[in-house]
Amino acid sequence: MISGKKVSVILQRRNRVSDGKGGSADIWTDVLEFKAVLSPIKLNIEGLKYNKEVVEGDHVLYSKSISSTITNFDRILYEGRIFDVKVVQVPLMSTKVFKLVLKEVK
Repeated sequence: MISGKKVSVILQRRNRVSDGKGGSADIWTDVLEFKAVLSPIKLNIEGLKYNKEVVEGDHVLYSKSISSTITNFDRILYEGRIFDVKVVQVPLMSTKVFKLVLKEVK
């Protein structure tokens, strides 16, 4: 069981729209607000190993399954802070908790 203070976070998705001049611009739209446990990663290495690759991340987010699919092209918004989604670990059949590895955008 994951313990920690649950906070409200917002899942955002990038949408590409026409800029009216023949080009395009990216805008971020809110997809879903949900409760999660958000914690800094407490490791002395520069990244996490995931499928034999090193993934840079500085926070981890745990939550129960939600109604929207999350990809590594999405981001999480929490109290004005922005976190890019680096890794999505979907729940196994024995658990309904998913894990995201996040990197805060500075």
